[in-house]
Amino acid sequence: MLGDRQRVLAYTIAGGWGRADDPIFLEEPFVRTHTWSLSLQGFTDPLSNPFEAVDELAGKPLGWVPFFPLGTKHTEFAQVHNLPFAATQGGKETMYPEYRETIQALARR
Repeated sequence: MLGDRQRVLAYTIAGGWGRADDPIFLEEPFVRTHTWSLSLQGFTDPLSNPFEAVDELAGKPLGWVPFFPLGTKHTEFAQVHNLPFAATQGGKETMYPEYRETIQALARR
């Protein structure tokens, strides 16, 4: 999902960071940092397969694609973890520690 106004800035050296500004899809800039370390003893056999194929949709037929009509609310996660549904919907407010007070107020309702 990319908006037509997205800007991406990324630096990659031994450690790096990236920042994406997309006013269409993101409420705030998306920043990701990462650090790599060099392993001189590391070895990967080029003839072996480093990936493992798994069946991620066990019990579903081949080609099955999940489909949910627009407006469908998925409340299972909130119910399992005993959270108010609004707290599971994300957004920039949920990123900050002060949102705990909001969760407590929603839980009292």
